Amino acid sequence: MARQKSIRFQMKEALGKMAAYGTSKHEQRQQSKAEGVDLTKGKIYSYGTMRTYQNEVKRYGDWLENRGMHKCSMDEAASHIQEYLNHQTDRGLSAWSVHTTAAALSKTFQTDMRDYSIPRRQLCDITRSRGVRSHDEANNRRAGDVLEANRTLALRRNELKNLRVSNFTDGGSSITMSTIGKGGKHNETVFRHPEELATIRELIANKEPADYVFDRQAFKNDADYHQARAEGFQLRYQRICEDMRQRPEARAEYQQAIRDAFAAKGRELREDLNRPYVCRGSHREALERQGIAVTYDRTAVMMVSLESHYRSDVLVQHYLAK
Repeated sequence: MARQKSIRFQMKEALGKMAAYGTSKHEQRQQSKAEGVDLTKGKIYSYGTMRTYQNEVKRYGDWLENRGMHKCSMDEAASHIQEYLNHQTDRGLSAWSVHTTAAALSKTFQTDMRDYSIPRRQLCDITRSRGVRSHDEANNRRAGDVLEANRTLALRRNELKNLRVSNFTDGGSSITMSTIGKGGKHNETVFRHPEELATIRELIANKEPADYVFDRQAFKNDADYHQARAEGFQLRYQRICEDMRQRPEARAEYQQAIRDAFAAKGRELREDLNRPYVCRGSHREALERQGIAVTYDRTAVMMVSLESHYRSDVLVQHYLAK
């Protein structure tokens, strides 16, 4: 008789079979549309997502073990998911954390996440990069140079850590930065403002192409690189808005650049570039209480979003309106 595997092992095994590293999720989505079949179902394309989901199922396995279900079946484990999500909510975990748990377990057990009752995620409840932390001052001293540079580069922590001189191409009047971002996405950022060019040239001066731009030791802290990234996006947004005020023809130039970028990626541009982006709901109410703008120029927003997200809502909600 075969030995019964632990539920933790069964869950990790189920997730492991879904790994699709090196496969383009975007291409499979396009193929799915053409064939009328969802080819992305039951697949995990990102190492980061797999790591997060494996950690979530480990915690769920611990919870089941503590209730005497060390070697229960997958079907029995699936029947306790809602109870576990309620437990996570009662513990005081944020709606965002509970949502991640639900996503991981839904993927593992191939269930529909909509079948579970979980707290609604609201932008006004986000605490990341909001306010001042007690150790911010110390982090600013340790990582001050990197944080200041990131107000120009606007990268994530891991992207900064792995940034090399070879990621930059100096074209004289502009510098192009090519990076691999979240989920293996290839991003390109073109810098044209004189201050940006001066900052980047100073960063890479006297370094070899294979050299890291920043000392790896500079990242042994929990400095708020996300806030510096947001400030970088905010500055670019302001510069584009100012350019459109100074040069009436600039708006048409930016809009054409956005259309060309979407076409080059094989994406459909569904946003009306002439219509302002307006924050709504509880997010709008929270912004108004803080005296933060709730209306944004969609052309400028989309121009900045081409560096990573290609979506105005992500850029405004997580970077500009804060």
